[in-house]
Amino acid sequence: MLSSDVKSKSGLNPSCVILDEIWTYPNPDLARMLTTGSGDAREQPLFIYLTTAGNNLQGYGYEMHCKAKDILTGRRIDPTFLPIIYGLEEGDDWEDENNWYKANPSLGYTIQIERVREHFLQAKQDPAEEALFKQLRLNMWLKQQIKWMPMDTWEK
Repeated sequence: MLSSDVKSKSGLNPSCVILDEIWTYPNPDLARMLTTGSGDAREQPLFIYLTTAGNNLQGYGYEMHCKAKDILTGRRIDPTFLPIIYGLEEGDDWEDENNWYKANPSLGYTIQIERVREHFLQAKQDPAEEALFKQLRLNMWLKQQIKWMPMDTWEK
């Protein structure tokens, strides 16, 4: 476990680096300090990037998400990067319970469906909860944290 102080990480040579919730990283500095040059003395260094979706489409987490999507679609080639993304795609109906399994493959096993349904009912009544539901339950990247009015209401 390391602090987020970037300068104190110079010279580390870890075998494995796990970077968690990278959507919250204000910039790529810490991740790059821990991975660029790190592991050079290791035969098989391992770098793991984990995150739920966030609400900053300009941040490091979204940058890594786009890299993963590009590799999955063949727009980019990087044999050292294994992307795995669980979440709804643009155009998927977030209200369709069948789509919830895309973001939660263990739904019904490690995560109880009743809890997700409860949160969904709250999300239907409160724009702030809707944003949280989409981000944290469905792993959907958002342009903003909280909407003061649902778009369908605005359009009416």
